[in-house]
Amino acid sequence: MSSDRPSLTHVHRAGLRLLVDDEAGRYGVAVSFTDREGGCSSQPYDSLNLAATVGDDPRHVARNRDAVARSAGFDLESLRLARQVHGADVLRIGRAHRVVAGEADVLVTSEPGVTVGILTADCTPVVIAGPGVVAVAHAGWR
Repeated sequence: MSSDRPSLTHVHRAGLRLLVDDEAGRYGVAVSFTDREGGCSSQPYDSLNLAATVGDDPRHVARNRDAVARSAGFDLESLRLARQVHGADVLRIGRAHRVVAGEADVLVTSEPGVTVGILTADCTPVVIAGPGVVAVAHAGWR
């Protein structure tokens, strides 16, 4: 019997370690979290840095994002992120948006094939899924 609580398990795919919630599939979404291991970025970004705005080599960030897409099973072209500012703004996004869709700490989509992502360091990623909709939130710093 399934519940509304996540059922997180560690898996290794395509050279990366992921924490996945297989129960999210009942809502038609896939939920995966990465850690910092398995990428190509050098110190101080070592090693699976996915942030393009912190000074890391852009080629490393691109290779790391590609590795995560392969490991988690999504098309890298479908990825949508936000410029996170530790605020409460929400962006409703779809394929028509650019990779960095705007400034917000919550992304919501009901468009199939759109991958929404949140980057964290010392904050908590939150995923909320329901029939036909998924939201991700960058939470906890303020």
